[in-house]
Amino acid sequence: MRQVKLMNIKRNARNLVIAFSTLTAQWALSQGVTVADPSSTLGPVASSQGAASLAGNMRHDSLILNPAAATGESLYSVAANYGATGDLMSASVVDTKSGPVGGGAYYLRKNTLSATPDGFLGNYERTEEVAGLSVMGRISESVGLGISGRYIKTKLSGVNSGSVADWDGDIGVRWAASRELTFAFVTRSLLKEKSGLSPAQISAGTTFSPYPGILLSASATKTSVNTQGVTYDVALPVPSEKMSYAVGAEWMTTTGFGFRAGFNLLQPWGQNIASGGLAYQSKGFSANYGYSQSTKGAEYSQHLLGLGFEL
Repeated sequence: MRQVKLMNIKRNARNLVIAFSTLTAQWALSQGVTVADPSSTLGPVASSQGAASLAGNMRHDSLILNPAAATGESLYSVAANYGATGDLMSASVVDTKSGPVGGGAYYLRKNTLSATPDGFLGNYERTEEVAGLSVMGRISESVGLGISGRYIKTKLSGVNSGSVADWDGDIGVRWAASRELTFAFVTRSLLKEKSGLSPAQISAGTTFSPYPGILLSASATKTSVNTQGVTYDVALPVPSEKMSYAVGAEWMTTTGFGFRAGFNLLQPWGQNIASGGLAYQSKGFSANYGYSQSTKGAEYSQHLLGLGFEL
């Protein structure tokens, strides 16, 4: 009998600890603004592949994921994208054709003004505007280097009303081990902008092409938030989980039609995102569609449309 009572006491104590920990975590999150993940601002090409392609040239999306990825091809590209959730609008130009050193520029705007915020941007009404510039080039036959800087303007309403503008930047590397296998490394938010809304991240990934027209990608990302000296009290929904993992695939047929799919395990945000998309390419023109849907965590869905032209 004494042993049974002891077991009951231990079980009740354990339940109290779990309940206290849960309430503490919820209270801590309620005091801060949820940090946004960069993958929520991508266009349909990379988003439909789970934001996994750090090494493959995603044109517009490479400027956000890894500026060095654009060194894999010699091209001139312009693109415009629209996302239904948050009225995401973005446009970019990438030039790696004019000389040994290439460049790119992009602008994007996204807001969350609905009653049901998405898990990426947290539980506060927010408007984000970003203007970015990138410089990239090859430092050897197989290694490319890219550096990007961006001006960020964020406006919050509600409890944490206010606006902040700041600079930040990324640096990335792309290594082509062979024609079929490429590796990439990127570190984001080097300047750790003062608002704290852009998380510091370190990512590594690989892209493999087993056959012409087929690309398989995988990446891992470590996220950290520096809460010292920032404008807002910031938080991650699941601060104990720092790693994210993503996989993606693309199949471009000889007829110009393409199919994409991906999955992103966003552990810091407590979300799993499944994605897919369609593409059409002809004589330099491209049309892309992507759809993303949460399968775990906060409800999230996004329809993305994009048009592009390249020489």
